[in-house]
Amino acid sequence: MENIYNDMIIIIQGRLSSSRLPKKILLPIYKENCIIDILLERLSKNKYKIPVCLATTNNKNDNELYNKYKNNRNILCYRGLENNVLYRFIDCSQKFKKNIIIRVCSDNPFLSLKYIEELIEIYIKNGQQYDYLSFGLNKKPSILTHIGIFSELVTLETLIKIKQKTSEKKYLEHVTSYLYNNPDKFKIYLINKKYNEELRLTIDTESDFLIAKEILNHFNKEIHYDYNHNDINNYVINNKKILKNMKENIFKNDKSL
Repeated sequence: MENIYNDMIIIIQGRLSSSRLPKKILLPIYKENCIIDILLERLSKNKYKIPVCLATTNNKNDNELYNKYKNNRNILCYRGLENNVLYRFIDCSQKFKKNIIIRVCSDNPFLSLKYIEELIEIYIKNGQQYDYLSFGLNKKPSILTHIGIFSELVTLETLIKIKQKTSEKKYLEHVTSYLYNNPDKFKIYLINKKYNEELRLTIDTESDFLIAKEILNHFNKEIHYDYNHNDINNYVINNKKILKNMKENIFKNDKSL
């Protein structure tokens, strides 16, 4: 069993050239910590001791991001192609000799470590037979939603198959989207979760950032704290201003591809 965990890697994809909120992942959001600080602290606490890697780009604009973490002994760092994120994940995984990837987006400060560990446990329990596992909300992969707490598991072999099957720009930029659009070609398992769809915890805009900052300060936990998302949900639904702003942001920023 231990060998399975040794074959896994958690990869956080991130860059600084966000058009709507530049450098959002390095902006102080909680006690002088940025989103990446929070993610790295939380994910490094995973009970299976799976290494965490920050995978950014070769673009000089990301020098600041890479230089901030390159000497951090608790994480791995990798630089790859900017717009071909599919190849970046493949190259990163091959560099560190890992065949099972947990993919994490860098703009989700409330990402659940508990759900990552659940993904891993389901993958192993089912004999590692799936090409892709994630959580489904109304039969849609959670990565396509605005919830911002879920991750996804995909094998390196599957990403290589995608590379061989397509060169479409949208599939190179969005690592796993080819899977959702071609479910007949892969073994996909979506774990059904019910969740308040009015809750938006991903960060695309300044408004999202300020809402997340307010929530983090309200709970005032250590940065590695793995949030109970029912607590966040209860706080939001009882805060009419935050709920209203979330609804507006959901309408303005549809993550569907």
